[in-house]
Amino acid sequence: MKYCITIVCLLAILWGFAPSAMSASQSNTFTVLFLMAESKNDLGWNYRHYEELKTTLHSLGKVVESSDLYYKVQVGNDTLQVFIIEKIGYEENNITEIARRGIKQDNPNLVIGTWFNSAKAMATLAEEYPDIKFVHISGYPLVTSNGKNFSTAFLRMEQADFVMGYIEGLS
Repeated sequence: MKYCITIVCLLAILWGFAPSAMSASQSNTFTVLFLMAESKNDLGWNYRHYEELKTTLHSLGKVVESSDLYYKVQVGNDTLQVFIIEKIGYEENNITEIARRGIKQDNPNLVIGTWFNSAKAMATLAEEYPDIKFVHISGYPLVTSNGKNFSTAFLRMEQADFVMGYIEGLS
């Protein structure tokens, strides 16, 4: 699972830092809202998501500011901000409402939902906010991509191992 989270985070970040969205002469800030069902300290999958997210952020560039639920990373001339909301729970209406508040407060370019129950909420929010990209990480594509700004993501372990090996071979 940790490989899946690392890969998806990297792909999502690269999706946001696409060359078409950037100019060589300007510095950009890309903001991610990372949603978790339970505590980052639950010693379960939320803990793994959080730990892999931290590892990924530290490997992308220089962490210039951080707290338990916020990271600001300098990536070349650009800035990546990650706001983490934990303990959202499993009810679709709660997930949607809490994510909506986070979107209004943090103005993200990308929202990542990290558990099964977040799929429908991510799809609903993607329709409401067409200028924001949404990724649902779960393992079961309860809702399929809308072809615009919403996608589900999951790799089988053997696929994740292959991709991580390939990425390691590039470095």
